[in-house]
Amino acid sequence: MAEFEALEAIRSMATESCCDATVEDRLPAESVGSALHGTGECKPCAWYWKPQGCHNGENCMHCHLCPAQAVKARKKQLAQYRKEAEQLQPLQEELEASEVQV
Repeated sequence: MAEFEALEAIRSMATESCCDATVEDRLPAESVGSALHGTGECKPCAWYWKPQGCHNGENCMHCHLCPAQAVKARKKQLAQYRKEAEQLQPLQEELEASEVQV
């Protein structure tokens, strides 16, 4: 029970610190997940730029330095990769089948 209360206290502190400013006034901030920012390997936080903000604050495992549109851009890029992979799947199967026959 004490563990739950400690987690709630941490959440409320994180909420207060990250959500004082409106979304328009909010600046990118350091978070645990932002350590890989700039390498292309970080994962943008989907909550940081929303009105309610990220409740994990600086302890968030996702990047708070990525711009607001980064989540949408990465989802779009991933969808494109999946589409291309689906289109290549029949060709890959055909190639593998022809290699077995040789």
